[in-house]
Amino acid sequence: MMNNKDYLPLLGLLTISGLTCIGCEEDEEKTVPAVFENAHSFANKHSTTLNLPCVYRCITEAGDQISPIELIIDTDLPDIPDELPVYRVIRPDADEDYAVKIAKKLDFGGDPEEISNSTFPHNGSRFRKEGKTLRIYQDGSIAVFYILDSDRPSSLPSDDECIEIAQEWLEDHGLCPENVISISASPYTLFVSQGIDVSYEYTRNTSVSFTIGIDGYETQGMGAYVAIGENGEILEAYINAPEFKKYTTVALQQPETMLATFENYLDNLELFYTDSPLCLLDRINPIMSVTDISLKYFCMLSEDSNAIALAQPILVFEGRAYREDVSDSSKFTGRVDAVIR
Repeated sequence: MMNNKDYLPLLGLLTISGLTCIGCEEDEEKTVPAVFENAHSFANKHSTTLNLPCVYRCITEAGDQISPIELIIDTDLPDIPDELPVYRVIRPDADEDYAVKIAKKLDFGGDPEEISNSTFPHNGSRFRKEGKTLRIYQDGSIAVFYILDSDRPSSLPSDDECIEIAQEWLEDHGLCPENVISISASPYTLFVSQGIDVSYEYTRNTSVSFTIGIDGYETQGMGAYVAIGENGEILEAYINAPEFKKYTTVALQQPETMLATFENYLDNLELFYTDSPLCLLDRINPIMSVTDISLKYFCMLSEDSNAIALAQPILVFEGRAYREDVSDSSKFTGRVDAVIR
C-alpha cells in the first residue's frame, strides 16, 4: 500500500476539507463578538464593495468537530491595508481548438478524447502518446503526466537544479506563467506499508512550485507545478495561469478581527454556515500552532463559464496540528475571508 505523506501540491486542484457544524446546547446563548460589529461599521463608511459572492462558494465542509481546541499563535500579525482590489479571473475558452493548440505545444498529436465522466473542472479533453497523458480541463488548466518509474530513485538533482530544469521546461513549451513572485522546491515523500510492522518512506521526486502574484500578494491554487525525477526527467506538471482584470475595490477587515473570527470559528462551528462560510480549515487537532499569517488572494471557479469568477483577499493561517506530541504533527492551513461584506 502506498500513500502520500504530508504532501499537497501548492497548485493542482485545491481541495478543502473542513468540519461538520453541530448545534448549540439549548441553554447556551451565543453572541456575536463586538469586533465583528466594528468591522461592518468600518465597511459602511469606507467600502466600495459590490454585492460580491462568497469567496468560498462551491466548497462544502465535512468532518468531525474536536473540542476543546488550544490555539497557539507563534508569530506576529501582519500589517494589512484598509482596502485592496478584487480581480475578475479571465480564463480561456477551453474548446477543442484551445486543446489542440496546447497539445501541439507539448508534442501531443491526434484528435482529443472527451473527458465527460467526471465533475467540474475535471471534464475536458485528453490526449495520449506512448504512455503519456495530457489533460486540458474546462477551466483552461493543463495537466501532463509522463511514465512514472515505480522504482526508488537512487538520487535526485539538487533543489536549485530542479528549479532550473522546471523553469526551462515551462519556457521551452511556452507555458511559463506571468507574474511569478516565488519559486520553491520541496521533496515529494512516499510512505510505503508492507504490513503492520514493516514500512518505509522515500523521496520519489522534487516538486517545483511557481506561485503567481496579484499586487505583490500570493495567490492560492494558481500558478504552475512541475515534478522532477531521477536524472532530471519531468514526471508530471500542472499549469493554471489565468489573466486578471480589476473588478472593484473592497474594504478589508483588520488582522485582529480576522484572528478573532478564526478563534470564534474553532470554538463555535455552528455559527458558520456551510453555504457561505467565513473560514475554511483543511485539518484540525486539539492543538493548533500557527507559525505564519499572511494575506493572499483566493479564487473559486464555477462550472458555468459565463459566471463571474473573482480573486478575493483572504488571511491565511499556517502551522502544525497535533494531539500531544508536536513531533507527530501535520501541516494545516486555515483561511479567513478578509473582505468586509
